[in-house]
Amino acid sequence: MPHEWEALANDPEVKPLLTRTVDGREVPITYMRYAQRESEGREVAELDQKLSDPFARRFLQNPGKLKQQNDRRKANLLAQSPPSDLRASQRDKLKKLESVTRAFVAEGMPTAEQMRHNPPGAVDHHRAWDKATKRALLCWKKVRIVLNPDSDATDLGNFERYRPTNAATRELYTDAQIPGQFALGPQAKANYAAINWDSPEVAEQIERLIAEGKVKVRVSGAPRRGAPGHAKTLAEHACGIDGCETVYRGPFGPSNLRKHRAKVHGVREEVSA
Repeated sequence: MPHEWEALANDPEVKPLLTRTVDGREVPITYMRYAQRESEGREVAELDQKLSDPFARRFLQNPGKLKQQNDRRKANLLAQSPPSDLRASQRDKLKKLESVTRAFVAEGMPTAEQMRHNPPGAVDHHRAWDKATKRALLCWKKVRIVLNPDSDATDLGNFERYRPTNAATRELYTDAQIPGQFALGPQAKANYAAINWDSPEVAEQIERLIAEGKVKVRVSGAPRRGAPGHAKTLAEHACGIDGCETVYRGPFGPSNLRKHRAKVHGVREEVSA
């Protein structure tokens, strides 16, 4: 049984806006975005002007072939431009189709956290969702262009704005390819063991505190260099001569420190073998 969005897409008033018949078979219409149509239209008009100007035409190689190519570009531009004379009933049905396809595609869509952290199973989840919703997603993009033919919005057909997100405290994915991290303050660490974190009352209280802005939660996608628990810590090499606070870090710290002392303080040090 076809989904509701498929029934709406096959409506007699909507279907001609989404597909056309070529050699006895239905093929989807590909519409150009506003910026593409504007750019293509300018190039076609410029070549038309040169072809119609006797002086400029003399400097064109094979103007007859150029005219044939330009005529084909005009035909393609016309075929790939969304209609500008939609009836009120068509517009209403397209708005409903846009809403239904958006809900269909968003259902089961991998969350932003899954896409960012890539926990086990995320790739298969994304592939299955993409396969199941691809036709509906393409239909949604097409409807967006037909309903907004003169919009130059960059994200007009970008579905990422509807990707679901989880609460920051719910999905840290510590076993993911890019694990999430969380940190506790001194007071939280001191009382951590005394709190029943599985209690619904505690979860409700935490959500209320977050909503009131009394608790701030930040999830970092990847560990930062030098962060607590990081595998590598960079050794510090301080100058200390005459109270100098210059500090060098890393594997080249000692050699950089020697150069600094020699250049700034006039102190040369022997390097032991």
